[in-house]
Amino acid sequence: MKSNFSYEKGKLVSMEHALSSLKKLIQKSNGVHIDGLGCDLSAMNQIFIFAEKHLLSIDHYKNEFLYKFNNCLQTSRTNFSSKGEVKKRSDLVIVIDENENNKFLDFLFSEKRIRKKKKIYFVTDKKINCSRYEYVNPKNESSIDFCDFLYENILKFGLVNTKTGLKKYDELFRSIIDCKCGTIIFNSENKSIYLIQRIIDLVNLLNNEKKKFTLFHVNPDENLAGAIQTSLWKTGFPLRVNFSEKGPIFNPFEYNSNSLNTQKDLQIFISCFNVNPKMNFFKKNIFIGSPDFRLKKEVDLFIPTSIPGFDENGLIVRSDNVCVEKLVSKNKSSLMSVKEIFSLLNA
Repeated sequence: MKSNFSYEKGKLVSMEHALSSLKKLIQKSNGVHIDGLGCDLSAMNQIFIFAEKHLLSIDHYKNEFLYKFNNCLQTSRTNFSSKGEVKKRSDLVIVIDENENNKFLDFLFSEKRIRKKKKIYFVTDKKINCSRYEYVNPKNESSIDFCDFLYENILKFGLVNTKTGLKKYDELFRSIIDCKCGTIIFNSENKSIYLIQRIIDLVNLLNNEKKKFTLFHVNPDENLAGAIQTSLWKTGFPLRVNFSEKGPIFNPFEYNSNSLNTQKDLQIFISCFNVNPKMNFFKKNIFIGSPDFRLKKEVDLFIPTSIPGFDENGLIVRSDNVCVEKLVSKNKSSLMSVKEIFSLLNA
């Protein structure tokens, strides 16, 4: 059941009192960091205005996963696909470290006529019973070993002449040879930099072998793509920014909660979509977002808000970065939105 009450140090307070306490905590703080950013684009815009006004640092709490991926891209560019391109053009799809129960992959299975035109391989040990698709158990049950094995064999022998001696691997090689347009899908969350780099290199090597291959990166959700896009619009940098009197300063190594929780004493964490986000706690913590947040009595200040797509309309950037997606309200709420809260703070 959702709560409409704010909490200050575990005690119930009114929204008016909570907003007054929020302003006081900011004024008395020795440095403020904004994190989470699990909200829609209109709220994001007001948060960045607030951060610039008060010279704060700002990041999205899932940016660490994308940061590793972008680091690899800086040394090796590659070809990317959108959801629509995977659905309409790819006749071979190789999914690494996921199975068909992943809800994010529903767009692959939504239409029977599309599914019939594709060969879909799941390279994972997360096999499910009664699968309609091909599963390849990675050598030594490691995706790193699988990608290394494919990459080194293709590099040494070329694609056409490669023979692995392993039935499932050889079937996959034949499918790669026969395909007109292939896509590798993977999620970089909790993956090593080595594996991320190897997957990018594998896509590039297949293109060098005259096969048209693309990469579809499953981005973390909670509007991380929207946070990065808003940061680019506002600062020219992809998050991990600290506003100063001379303008925004970008530092991907230091401007994150892991580093700043020893340098600043107050964190404002925004999360509408996740009731149990992974937070790096500061000396003092303000949580603004989901009424069902599990640690509402353990933070210094908890302010519940309406949720885009549940009890308010909203816009987010789709996780493949291609377009904006509408979130339509299903219920009415008496709670303020994140946008309204930060609009009041900016007034």
